[in-house]
Amino acid sequence: MPSLDETYHPLIIDGIRIDSHQLRVLMAQLALPHLSSRVAARVCPRREEPHFDVGSLAYTPHRVHECGCGGEFQPPGRIKNVIGNPMIATLEKLEKFAARPRRIVTAGLSVEI
Repeated sequence: MPSLDETYHPLIIDGIRIDSHQLRVLMAQLALPHLSSRVAARVCPRREEPHFDVGSLAYTPHRVHECGCGGEFQPPGRIKNVIGNPMIATLEKLEKFAARPRRIVTAGLSVEI
């Protein structure tokens, strides 16, 4: 088992810190076809903080989410049984700030945006 030493640094992209644990769990979740559409960013309404499902809840979609504050909540939306992973919201933020190409080349045609 590899051990962590002090030779690594946190990953920060465009000022947004990437949580390596959440990212590794998300990669495993997305590798399972039956889970890929069930992973979502959820926020505890009581603490207004991101909710991260761990353990068996990280691979079992469920309706009622238990927060560390002792509260329970059900996510809004059409799909009720989901898995909470804040990395989804982090990736959406990164996508918002991603550089967009100024020129698209399609079928040999160049189009300005």
